[in-house]
Amino acid sequence: LSSPFEYNRSYDLTFEIGIPDACDSIHNFVINHSFIYDNCPISAEIQSDFPSVCLGGDVLVWVEVEGCLTYTYSWNNGLPSTPGPHLVSPTSTTTYVVTITEVETGIQSTESITIEVEDIEITTPPQDWCLTGGILVLEANGPGFWFGQGITNSIAGTFDPTLGLEGINILYHVSNACVDSIEIEV
Repeated sequence: LSSPFEYNRSYDLTFEIGIPDACDSIHNFVINHSFIYDNCPISAEIQSDFPSVCLGGDVLVWVEVEGCLTYTYSWNNGLPSTPGPHLVSPTSTTTYVVTITEVETGIQSTESITIEVEDIEITTPPQDWCLTGGILVLEANGPGFWFGQGITNSIAGTFDPTLGLEGINILYHVSNACVDSIEIEV
């Protein structure tokens, strides 16, 4: 060959061969063969700008493809047939699936990503709390950590009014994707 084969490309080969017989006569043959050299697999990965999102929030999803030819994309959930990015606003934890098809060979690859949706909110109502009222245990409807002036345990959500501010204390509960706040007046 004058040059090596390129991956995922069609080839038309013509072989001209001469085969001698027992009487030293040469019999010429022409052999034609077409094939696709498809040893270049599709390497794809779905990505997102965040693995989780707060309820009502948006996240971008897209697929990155490495290969040798051209591709079409078929997403579930009604997303356009492009690699993205696509802005999505899931209302619950959602798995996005894309099927990538190599146009020239028909080879397919299916990839997926799950975006977790968090619906975290503080369940302790805003309130007035006396300086001598003792520790107030704050509660939220999901995991996370607490911070703000007067928080003494960020996991348990304990608020000590003697360490807080006189007046309004804004306290925060933070999960992977969400932040909620509460006002406690001392």
